[in-house]
Amino acid sequence: MNGQNKLLASETRVNIQLQKGNAFNNHKLGEQSPLLKLLLHTPSIFHVMNWIILIIAGLFEIGFTTCLSKAKATNGTLSFFWLAGFFLCLVLSMYLLYRATLSLPMGTAYAVWTGIGAVGTAIIGIWFFGEPTHFWRLFFITTLISSIVGLKLVS
Repeated sequence: MNGQNKLLASETRVNIQLQKGNAFNNHKLGEQSPLLKLLLHTPSIFHVMNWIILIIAGLFEIGFTTCLSKAKATNGTLSFFWLAGFFLCLVLSMYLLYRATLSLPMGTAYAVWTGIGAVGTAIIGIWFFGEPTHFWRLFFITTLISSIVGLKLVS
C-alpha cells in the first residue's frame, strides 16, 4: 500500500470513528467532550511562539536601556561601542515586538513589552548601577510583574 492509499485509509477510519462517536464527539447534540474542549482552547504553537518572541523583545529593550546608560557613563571609543549596542538592541527589540503583534493583541503586547523592559531595567539598575532599593520601589516592581503575568493569563 503506497503513502496516498495509507492516508486515505486513515482518513476513512477517522470519519467512521467520528460518525460512531468517540472521545471527540458525544452523542448529545451540541455538547463537546472535555478532550475536545481542551484541544480547542489550547493555544497553538504559533501563539506560544509569539509570546516567546515578545519576551525576547522585552529582553532586548533591557539591553538597549542598559547600553544607553553605559554609553552615558563612558567616553571615547568605548562610548561608541555602547551606542552601537544600543542601536542594535533597539532595532531587534522593535522588530521582535512587531513580529509578536502579528498574532497577539497590540495593547497587551505593548504593555507586556514595556513591563518587561521597565522591570528588567530597574533590576539592572539596582544590581549593576547602584540605584537605591527601598520597600516601595520593590513593591511596585512586584506589582508590575504581577500585572504582566495577569495580562498573559487573560490574553
